[in-house]
Amino acid sequence: RVVFSKFTSGDDKEVTTEDLFNILEYLGTRPDEDQVRELVQEITRFSTVNWAEFMDFIRQYRYRDITSLKAQFDEADLDGNTVLDPKELHVLLQVSGYSPTEGVTMEAIFLTDVDGNGLLDFNE
Repeated sequence: RVVFSKFTSGDDKEVTTEDLFNILEYLGTRPDEDQVRELVQEITRFSTVNWAEFMDFIRQYRYRDITSLKAQFDEADLDGNTVLDPKELHVLLQVSGYSPTEGVTMEAIFLTDVDGNGLLDFNE
């Protein structure tokens, strides 16, 4: 509710649909304007959303985001073994618009590799 409240205006306790894109950015995502607009149109025909509609929007956005990330992960898994090795992760990061050094990619694996096998599965 903190983020929702940060973007509410007036006494109506609603946020404008135009602010939903900004809220997603504030939360650290990289939203696509067209996808956000499409999702907003599915949720409401009004220019504002209340708390319940906001939560519905966030749930649906997150589901679509995870589905997209999983597809990117699967595409980067060139050998089809359901995990990414350092080389596959490095390419995925580059395709996603990042430019890490190989050392940074290895550090990312080290920091997120829960089972310690030197590879990343989607949940890691």
